[in-house]
Amino acid sequence: MVKIALMRPEDRAGKAVEYCRMKGLEPLVAPAIGIRDMDAEESEVRRWLGRSDICIFMSSTAVDRFFSLGSDCTDALMRKGMNVVAVGKATSIRLDAHSMANSVPSIYSSEGLVEYIKSLEGAKGPAVVFRSDSGTGLLKNGLGAAGLEVKEFAVYAITMPEDTGPINRVIADILRGQGYILPFSSSMMVRNFFSLAGSLDRKGAMPSAIVNCSIWAIGAETAAELKVQTSAPVSIASSADFESMLGEIADTIQGKDRRAKHHRSDKNF
Repeated sequence: MVKIALMRPEDRAGKAVEYCRMKGLEPLVAPAIGIRDMDAEESEVRRWLGRSDICIFMSSTAVDRFFSLGSDCTDALMRKGMNVVAVGKATSIRLDAHSMANSVPSIYSSEGLVEYIKSLEGAKGPAVVFRSDSGTGLLKNGLGAAGLEVKEFAVYAITMPEDTGPINRVIADILRGQGYILPFSSSMMVRNFFSLAGSLDRKGAMPSAIVNCSIWAIGAETAAELKVQTSAPVSIASSADFESMLGEIADTIQGKDRRAKHHRSDKNF
């Protein structure tokens, strides 16, 4: 079986492990990031939501953090006329669990999200965004260029994992020539991975070793960070949803296997 490193926090990897095994992949839970809650001033959140008709959640973690702020913030979000936008299916599902009507852009990129927001009926802003502390300024700049005032709340931080042992073992395997599937879901995950790799790679082997891996990214920003770190090919997932990316990966691997078997059959014939 092909090994796939699941680099999200361990408590978020359960379903992904089951799915990978079902698809014939060998999952290894090896977090390259940790999650730390950040405080948001409730009165400030309420004030901005009170004057807004657009609210954007960049991840399911952002949804969880928002609904921990208190009922006054929830009431402000649920008022009539609010356009709630979820980036990715998992984010939408988490909002559904809170009975919060929402919509999901079909194209996941900062540019695609900007165009989607501009298309919303009555979308005059300001746009309130809940996200991690490590997001780029592309969305804010894009919405600003479209004439929308933007207020971002960083409600959680993406950090190094507390236990780097599992991801260090994956990196050591790669340096020894082992091929992995490496699905990256954020630019911070990329930076952490290559920072750890740099501390382990004393012989400068990573640039050539990582070519043996299949590298995937969610979003153009994550892909851009990968291109800063490596010249190896990067596949960009068509969705912002991690589980959907795993499905694309499995389909790609299975397609390659079918083509290889067909090629061998032709040679035998």
